[in-house]
Amino acid sequence: MKYFPLALIYSRLAIGALLVALSYLGVAHFAALAVGLLTLGVLTDVFDGIVARQLNISTEKLRRLDSAVD
Repeated sequence: MKYFPLALIYSRLAIGALLVALSYLGVAHFAALAVGLLTLGVLTDVFDGIVARQLNISTEKLRRLDSAVD
């Protein structure tokens, strides 16, 4: 459970890469997919901090990684 905030941070990195790839490929209905993926990214951004604080594992390294991925 202590790796869950880290997984949320890296999932946001994957979402960003997926957005770039979908944009580059010119996927049909990209706008709708982008809105969904961006919403998922915002939710993971909110919840990684909440979960880290609840589990008392909020470290400076984790906060810096979160800021870098943002």
